[in-house]
Amino acid sequence: MLSAGSWADGLLGVGEAGGEQWFRFIATTSGNQSIHIRHGNIGRVNYQMYHSSGVTVGSSQGSGTSAGQSMYISRQVTIGQEYYVRVWPASGSGSYQIALNTSNEPPLYIIGSVTMLSAGSWADGLLGVGEAGGEQWFRFTATTSDNHSIHIRHGSIGRVNYQLYHSSGATVGGSQGSGTSAGQSMYISRYVTIGQEYYVRVWPASGNGSYQIAFNMSTTPPN
Repeated sequence: MLSAGSWADGLLGVGEAGGEQWFRFIATTSGNQSIHIRHGNIGRVNYQMYHSSGVTVGSSQGSGTSAGQSMYISRQVTIGQEYYVRVWPASGSGSYQIALNTSNEPPLYIIGSVTMLSAGSWADGLLGVGEAGGEQWFRFTATTSDNHSIHIRHGSIGRVNYQLYHSSGATVGGSQGSGTSAGQSMYISRYVTIGQEYYVRVWPASGNGSYQIAFNMSTTPPN
C-alpha cells in the first residue's frame, strides 16, 4: 500500500524478488496524482498505472538511469477509487523507491536524521567524517510570511552546497554554494509562509569536515 508523500522500497530480480512488483493506493482527490520512481542500483525500470478494474491509466514510463534520479508519471484519478502500479525491470536488477504524490515534485527523500533549527541560533554540521554521510537535513517552521535567510558558516570542510525545500518536496529557489574560508558566512534568502514547515539539505561540494547552519529574518548572520 502506498501512502501519499512517503517512499516505499522496491527490489527486482534479487533474492525473493521476481520479475515484477505491484503497489496499491486509494486516490485522495479527483485530479492528477503522480507516481514517482527514485532510481537505486537497478539498471532501469518501467512502471504502469492501472485502475482496480484492470484498465490501464495512461501509458507506461521508464525510470532514469542514474542513482538518486527521480522520474514520474502524472495521471488523472477519481477520489476514493483504488489504483495499482506495476513495476518491472527494463535492464539489470536491484533496488529502487516508489512514491505517490499530488505534485510533480517528488516527496523529500531524507537520509539520516533531521535536526530542528531555531531562529537566530547556529547548529553544528559534519559531513563525510565518522558517522556523517553524504548529506545532512535540517528543519524549521517559518515564523512569518516574509524572506527568511539560511546562513552557512564555513568550518573545516572544503565547501558545501545547500538547498531549501517546502515540506511538500518542492524546491524553494535554487541551491547555493558556501564560501571556502574558515569562518566565512554565506546565505540564501527565500520567501516563506508563516507556520509552514521547510527543510534544508546540505551536501559537500568538496572535501569533508565541519560547518554551522542557521536561519533568521535578516541577511546578516546571527552572532
